[in-house]
Amino acid sequence: MVTENVSDYRKLNEWRDKYTPSTMIVDGESHKGRQTIYWQLMEEGLIDAIQPDMLHMGFWQFHVLVRDIEDSDYSTLIAPHNYNAAYLGLRADIQFGAATERFVIAEDSTLDFDLYDGPEYVFENGKYNVPDSPGLAVSVDSELYDRVYKQHETVIS
Repeated sequence: MVTENVSDYRKLNEWRDKYTPSTMIVDGESHKGRQTIYWQLMEEGLIDAIQPDMLHMGFWQFHVLVRDIEDSDYSTLIAPHNYNAAYLGLRADIQFGAATERFVIAEDSTLDFDLYDGPEYVFENGKYNVPDSPGLAVSVDSELYDRVYKQHETVIS
């Protein structure tokens, strides 16, 4: 929408504040959140949330990034990007959101996969519940995997 520079974000914020003050400004999709521009935008309060890709980064690096943001004086919220990892990524985002005060929303691409089953994740009244089961509470249909997907495996030994 705008180039990633502070002056353009100031203009974007002015426009937003004048015409649609309840609209959030979010950036960082597909990035790891460590680029200098995001920290400058957070410091100046020019983005409401940052949207790094948790699954691209890895859970630990994402946790460290969020901890660093929480330890700062910035009011930036966290809205993890999740598209390519759709089914598993959404479940990971839900688990993350349950443990993080700064969490604002889980991006749900609404893609579904017949290979995975996670019946404990129920969407109700605009929210997903957080399962009590360990891990991501997702199982793989082994019979379907063997029948349809295994032929596409690449095994490196």
